Amino acid sequence: MSNTRQVFPLDFGNEILGSCTDPNFAMIWSNVLRAQREKEQEWIEKLREMGIAGARPDDGWVDRVGNTVSWQYPYFTDKLLPGALVALGSWEKYRIIKLTGVEVSGFGLQRWRFVG
Repeated sequence: MSNTRQVFPLDFGNEILGSCTDPNFAMIWSNVLRAQREKEQEWIEKLREMGIAGARPDDGWVDRVGNTVSWQYPYFTDKLLPGALVALGSWEKYRIIKLTGVEVSGFGLQRWRFVG
């Protein structure tokens, strides 16, 4: 008797994010992931139509006191320049800010200053 289990992929469209041994969970979660991706892509298209230069999560890389952001883990980046409008957040909730300049640390990390 074999102890091997069948493994089902967690399919995110063209990308496999993991796997599990429950086929019902795999199917449901894959559908949730695909729906999330569709909403995210629609949001990105809308932002680009509005002339937004980039979008990224409003997370720990955003200094809300000093009004700076490191451009890590973007949803998209078209052209970041001082004066560009960018979105912080996700398709569920976001805010638009204006980049005012960039600072580079001794380690080469860029932090963009912003207003908004």
